[in-house]
This record gives sequence, C-alpha cells and structure tokens, in this order.
Amino acid sequence: MYAAYLSLTLHLYGLGACVIQRSVIWNKKLEKIKKFYDIDDDEQIICMIGVGNVDGEIDVPISHRIDIDEFYKYIK
Repeated sequence: MYAAYLSLTLHLYGLGACVIQRSVIWNKKLEKIKKFYDIDDDEQIICMIGVGNVDGEIDVPISHRIDIDEFYKYIK
C-alpha cells in the first residue's frame, strides 16, 4: 500500500514512478545492489521504484465503477 501511494504522490508532483518487479530468485545483480546499499543478510528487498521526469503527457489506466444494480441481486 505504501508503494502505491508513494507512486501516486510522485505523479502528483510531476515525477514519473514505476514499481519494478523484483526477481524472486536471488542473483548476482541483486547481490551487487545489496552490497552497494549495505543491506544486511537478514533483510530482503521487497520493492523497487524507478523515479524520473515525465516526458510530455502520459496515458494512465482508469477503472469505471459499475452500478451496483448491474451485478447485485438480493435473494430472500
């Protein structure tokens, strides 16, 4: 939840943000990141977010709400 709201807040301030999927299998690239940022052995990277300037306009997905009467029926 924190990453989602952080991403939305960055967009609000004009920065582009993208949650980056992390490999479940630990590899040498992630080991380099762990060493560079001095991450302890008992800690795990759970989320990475890329942040940068937005180039022009962007399209974002939108979810339209369906009226409850279209999919809900009360049965006695």
